[in-house]
Amino acid sequence: RAGRGLTARDVRFVVSDRPRTSGASVGIAVSDGESSAADLLRYADTALLRSKTNGRGRKTEFDTAMRLELERRSEMADELREAIRVGDMTAFLQPIVDLETGAPVGAEALSRWNHPTGIRSAGMYMDLAAELGLEADLSIRVIHAVPAFPPDQAHPSVTPWTPVHLPPPH
Repeated sequence: RAGRGLTARDVRFVVSDRPRTSGASVGIAVSDGESSAADLLRYADTALLRSKTNGRGRKTEFDTAMRLELERRSEMADELREAIRVGDMTAFLQPIVDLETGAPVGAEALSRWNHPTGIRSAGMYMDLAAELGLEADLSIRVIHAVPAFPPDQAHPSVTPWTPVHLPPPH
């Protein structure tokens, strides 16, 4: 039923002598008799986002695969919050090299999550950290995880960095 309205809602109009088209995408959630109103709204919103991702003028019904993805993402959010809290984040140092001379000129700290299933690269959790507003806490945790090298072990071309006064990780 919801999909029938999509073509009827595509409207052409002109703004400042430029033709425009307005369209609609729809996300559908059907009650299973056990879901709360808040759950149904969240499910419909998830289906709507999928419709918009797949292109204009689509309808998507919330399904089991989407429910599993929501549950997995929620579980991962809880795990990420806990990992940041307890310090399961680490930093791997990647050298920065002068392309002309090949000499090391610094290092970049790459954030990694020591997850129970294995080390996870930042690409697996940074978007979620941003969505949850955890970027600052994550950054502080990673900076605290950067290994401190005694001056006699550092490469002579790399100037030791001065520690910044940061709040302790939460």
